[in-house]
Parts: sequence; structure tokens; C-alpha cells
Amino acid sequence: MQSLRKFAITFVLLLGVTTAAGQQADCPALVEQAIAATAEACANMARNEACYGNVDVSATLREGVAAEFTQVGDLAPLADISSLTLAALDVDAGTWGVALMSVQANLPDTLPGQNVIFVLFGDVEISAAETETAEGEAPPPPMQAFYIRSGLGDAPCAEAPNSGLLIQTPQGAGQIDLTINDVQITLGSTAYIQAEAEGNMVFNIIEGLGRVQVGEAAREVPAGARVLVPLDEELRAAGEPSEPEPYELADVEALPLTLLPDEISAAMPITADALAAFGERISLTPGTWRITVSSIEGCGLDSTTVNAILSSMPTTEFDIEGGTMESFFQRAVAAAGGGATVTTGDMTFVITSSAANVYTVEFEAGGAVVRSELTVVSPTRIEFVQNAADSAAGCTLTSTGSYDYVGG
Repeated sequence: MQSLRKFAITFVLLLGVTTAAGQQADCPALVEQAIAATAEACANMARNEACYGNVDVSATLREGVAAEFTQVGDLAPLADISSLTLAALDVDAGTWGVALMSVQANLPDTLPGQNVIFVLFGDVEISAAETETAEGEAPPPPMQAFYIRSGLGDAPCAEAPNSGLLIQTPQGAGQIDLTINDVQITLGSTAYIQAEAEGNMVFNIIEGLGRVQVGEAAREVPAGARVLVPLDEELRAAGEPSEPEPYELADVEALPLTLLPDEISAAMPITADALAAFGERISLTPGTWRITVSSIEGCGLDSTTVNAILSSMPTTEFDIEGGTMESFFQRAVAAAGGGATVTTGDMTFVITSSAANVYTVEFEAGGAVVRSELTVVSPTRIEFVQNAADSAAGCTLTSTGSYDYVGG
């Protein structure tokens, strides 16, 4: 009898191991299916709408609205939604709550095709913050300010992400302002956010650049880094943001990035050297700046022609809002070794940084491949060397000059 009992115990243990192994095998498939289902269900989501991507998502709607948000594929105006609650990934039940939002934030009405995209997944609760506006003042777009709570460290397999929120701002649209858990957030990038009451809000920048501010304390966060903001029991900021630190690669490897409109890869955790270089950047003076070309050579140009070109060049001025070159480029090059791609209209700019305050911009224009190296030498001056390789002419034109601050 004892041997039979031992056999039974062994069988039960083996059964448990087999069941766990089966769950592990089902987990990646469930994640893959949920992402694919969400992409299909939410393909027609419009500005200031939410989309029910994958079960299970529960919505609390505002009184008197007629919206339905009860099944996969449902779309509802953000203004009609008070809160959403998503279910954690449950392999046994075959559920993993996923929802998308298309948020206008501070983007102008004249750019309806550009939106900030939220991807919510797993054990997440998000609720719109109530905002007060002065008489006659238009209310802010919905979900520009909100509170969020998420599970932490709850992924049941390596192929599943921990619960949280992905936010991506549109390329070429400048920086976007949001208020999350009473924390002022500025993004020109893609961020991954988790938050726990009486714990921390973890703000990871996986591409580009972010800025986190509580009161007068502000931190700029490069790609591959994170900051932590302490929260109280009501998910409100309860202290200053931490200094930036490298994030954990394991925290970002399984994120559902394919649900974002712009294809990106999560940055590797920033190195100590790159983070130090990031802290050495020179801030630019806000105001009007002027472009001056001081020399041109190459492609057989003689001094008379060069002087004629330089003397006939019109004065070109532009405004800089201030901040670092990351703000200037709109989509950040965070530090040494960092890089970004910015698309404006039909032109694409590839921007890299080889050292603090040194940036390289590459693009194509007029049949030439242009490479411009910019060095920030002071808060009021940026010097450049630009090479334009014209394949048709078989030569390279080199010009030097500067961007200079000329007034407020």
C-alpha cells in the first residue's frame, strides 16, 4: 500500500509539472493571438476614440451616453469613457485584456491624421482626470490627463509583457504634453509606464526622449532609461522623480510594439557613459535663431562664384523653444551612441550622436546625399559642417556655418 501511495503522489506531482508546462506553452500563443486580434479589431479607430482589442475589458461610461463598449471591436468616444479596467493575462481562462486609445492631446485640430496612441494591456485601470476650465474656455481633449494603475512583474511567461501602458507620439509632430497621476509628462518618443498605489510610477523611455516633472523638479529621460515617481494611495505624485537610470532589458523585450503605428525597436539599456554624456548636454536659449553660411568649397567652385553665392543668400531665421538639441530635433537623440529617425513631409532625417553636444544629421535632397555635423558650442551657438554628395555631378560640396541666437 505504501508503494502504491508513493506512486500516486509521484503521479500527482508529475501531473502538476505537465500542467504547468502546458500553460507555459499556451502563454506565448495567447499573447500572439491577442495582439493579432487587437490589430484587426482596431484598424479603423479614429481620433479621440477607444477600441476594445481583446477580452477582457470593462468600461465605466459617463451618464447619459449611448456608447457600447462590451465586446471586441467596439469603438467609443474617449469623452464618453470615465474609466477602463483590463484583465490580467490568464492562460487558463484564455483572456488578456488589451485596449487601444487614439488621443489628440495637445495636437492641433488641423492635423487629424496625427494622434498619440495608447496601448493598454494586462492588469490595468485607467481613469480620466477631472479638469477645471475657466468660463468660456474649451475643455482639454479627453485623456490628456488621467490616472493609471497597473500590475507589476505579473507576466506568466517570457513572451508576455508585464502589465502596463505604451504611449507613442506621432513623428514630426513635436513634443506632446500629458498629465499622468498628476505628473507632467512631455514626450517626443515612445514610453512604457507602470504604476502602483503607495509604490512608484515607473516611466521607461524605449525610444526617443521624455521629460518628467513634479512641481519644480524635472528630469529628462533618454532612450534606454527610466525614472521612478513615488505615488500615494490615490495614485497621485508624492515626491520628486528619481534621477534617470538604465532600465531592465527584460522589462521591455516582450512589449506589444507591433500595435504602435510607427515601427520601432526598444532601445538597449543606456550605458553609464552614455547617461553621463546625456547629463553634459548644453541647453539652448529659447528665441529666434539665424542661420549663417560662412564658407563653401568643392565641385570646382572658384572664389568669385563662392563669394557671389554667399552674398546672395537670403537671411534665414527660425524659432527654438529652448531645451536641448533633443527638443530641437523633436524626436530625440538621447546621448552618445543614440539615434533617431524623424520624418517631416516627404523627407526623412537620420540623426545620431557620437558624443555629448555633437550630432550628425543625414538626409537626401535634390538628388544629393547630405551629411551635416552639428556641434553645440554654447547656449547661443551651434556650428555645422555639411557635405552634400551629388552622384550626378560626381563631386561633394562642403559648407560650414552656424546657427546663432539673435533675440527673444
